[in-house]
Amino acid sequence: MILFEDPTIEELFSNYEEPYKSKLLEIRELIFACAEINSEVGKLKESIKWGQPTYSTLETKSGTPIRIDRFGESDIAIFLIVILF
Repeated sequence: MILFEDPTIEELFSNYEEPYKSKLLEIRELIFACAEINSEVGKLKESIKWGQPTYSTLETKSGTPIRIDRFGESDIAIFLIVILF
């Protein structure tokens, strides 16, 4: 498991109920794993935006921030901006 650098973010995750917490933590691990194997991404910055865990590529600015959260009564969502050319 990737350790939390910010206790506020760790607390945010601890407040999710199961099964949402385990699913969101799994997505978090995948986000960090994908960033680690892609050298163009660089170090991720984990923060909270709009009350949601957010992952940004502030070092390289190689992508749009990704946010994850519970969505509706029974779903998990990954929020990101996709620009089509």
